[in-house]
Amino acid sequence: MKKIRPHAALLALVAIAIAAGFSIAQENKIQKFADVQLEGNVIPHHQVVITSPLEGKLENLLVQEGDVVQQGAIIAKMDDKLQAVSLRRAQFIAKNRSKLKKSKLAVTEYQIRYEQVIQAKNLNAAKEWEVREKKAQFEQAKLQAQEALDEIEIAKIDLKLEEEKLKRYTIRAPFRGRIFRIGVEKGQTLKPNQDLIVLYAIDQLKAEINLPGQLFGLLKEGQSYWLKPTDTLNNADGKPMPKRIKAILKTADRQLDGGSFTYRCLFMIQNTDEKLPAGFSIRLIWPQPKP
Repeated sequence: MKKIRPHAALLALVAIAIAAGFSIAQENKIQKFADVQLEGNVIPHHQVVITSPLEGKLENLLVQEGDVVQQGAIIAKMDDKLQAVSLRRAQFIAKNRSKLKKSKLAVTEYQIRYEQVIQAKNLNAAKEWEVREKKAQFEQAKLQAQEALDEIEIAKIDLKLEEEKLKRYTIRAPFRGRIFRIGVEKGQTLKPNQDLIVLYAIDQLKAEINLPGQLFGLLKEGQSYWLKPTDTLNNADGKPMPKRIKAILKTADRQLDGGSFTYRCLFMIQNTDEKLPAGFSIRLIWPQPKP
């Protein structure tokens, strides 16, 4: 049997101890890293406060809190009676062609007179000043006809302006979402930019998490990652919220915050059935569970 020299055995024991210590250190490092609070908040991917576009009376409120509305749906109407009258006036002016017809008749009349005086001048039956006079009248008539055409174009622009003004009295949903809060009542007189309705969309949720710099570059945009709710909540159907939720990393900042040594990541959570609420806390599971 081959004998092991004492110093060789000692070296072997030292090597085993170093390896064991390294393994423990690595395990502790991973465990410490896994305990970092990688938390953030879940919010609607769209949320907006709809305000009154102008001063006036709120004639009708067509939604209630909790209603789901489609993009472009009418949710409120302001009193537009005066603006409707202005629009009808603009429509009448834009369609009126009486001035143009009158000016065209004048052009025809003065053209005939001008041609007659030229013939008379050729027969020595008219003076030169008479020719110049009839020519000036003819040119002036043409200018008046062009002015009438220009006024029609201006009237069309005014009509478009009045139509756009009338649209402002109808308040529409900017996106598909759910009515969260209504801060006014039907018949109330509104001030410009007064808060009316809070609308949010939760068919997708956003989770904003500031991750530690040690993770920078390890997560890839467009890939899916598991997140874990830190709050004990129920879904909208009354069942417990899932213990983990899959999300897609949409964007990751390219710059670390110098103070906290973190960088912001934005995760998107599909919530088509709207069972998940908004407003709860969530954390990135790290290391990620193996498939």
